[in-house]
Amino acid sequence: MQQYIGRRIILGMLTALLVSLLIFAILRIAPGDVALMIAMQGQEEVVLKQDEIDALREDLGLNAPLHVQYLSWIGGILTLDWGTSLFGSGPVWEAFKAKMPVTLELVIMAQTIAIVVGLPAGVIMALKRDTWIDY
Repeated sequence: MQQYIGRRIILGMLTALLVSLLIFAILRIAPGDVALMIAMQGQEEVVLKQDEIDALREDLGLNAPLHVQYLSWIGGILTLDWGTSLFGSGPVWEAFKAKMPVTLELVIMAQTIAIVVGLPAGVIMALKRDTWIDY
């Protein structure tokens, strides 16, 4: 039993590592430059000068090697320091906490509807096996 639990923990950690690498890669492969998007500030043209954009890239850590960026990103996730929102001026964690109650309400309502509809439907289909109701 201990071997099974140990194996499941190791596989879970490996899966979490692979998922985090995949998410990080997708974020880095996505088209566009974050520093240029911030520099444009919703305008059609770049508002900041090139040296300001370079300083912004340095502040965001975009000039660092990918493995350094990944370790910094993972460290921020683990310490709940998710950075500053690109769309607002506050921390991302605060925006996440503000929207979480509505998200949980939506999840609870969806699960309630799924159980109320799905459970009786499953029972009826099990009782009326191989009839038109089952299909």
